Amino acid sequence: MARCFVLPLLVLALGPAAAAQGDAVALAPDQLRALVESDLKVLLSAPSDKPRVVSFWASWCGPCRAELPMLDAFALAHPAVDVVLVNVDEPQDTPDVLRLLAGTHLRSFQLGPDPASILPRAVPDWPRMIPLTLVVDAAGVEVGRVVGEADEGRILARLPAQL
Repeated sequence: MARCFVLPLLVLALGPAAAAQGDAVALAPDQLRALVESDLKVLLSAPSDKPRVVSFWASWCGPCRAELPMLDAFALAHPAVDVVLVNVDEPQDTPDVLRLLAGTHLRSFQLGPDPASILPRAVPDWPRMIPLTLVVDAAGVEVGRVVGEADEGRILARLPAQL
């Protein structure tokens, strides 16, 4: 089974074998998982068997939408890295979120109930803008970040050299 990301406490896996063949995987509404503040803190700091790229995004954010195809390709090209999306849209925007993810292999958590108040508490030095991409090593330590639209080179530059 192909996987886009695995978390120590929260596991989301791609389903059908078609994902391994590179076909887009249709998302069901339950594949956009809820994420509360305590789980976000675990996601950002818990040790794991792989480094993580954690991208905070929203459906209304143009640069966020623009980087989704790159993150999708990055996740497929770098299986030694977990790519995790954290959506900060309001619940009423869920249909837009699902529509944007439908053509990708990506899965996302939806932060709630109030992303605007959770993010400054859960993310050290929150820049109050998205997209924000954090690179977290396997020990659970943030080793880099990209504020604004990320690209593969900027992410790879922040990952451990052995990847």
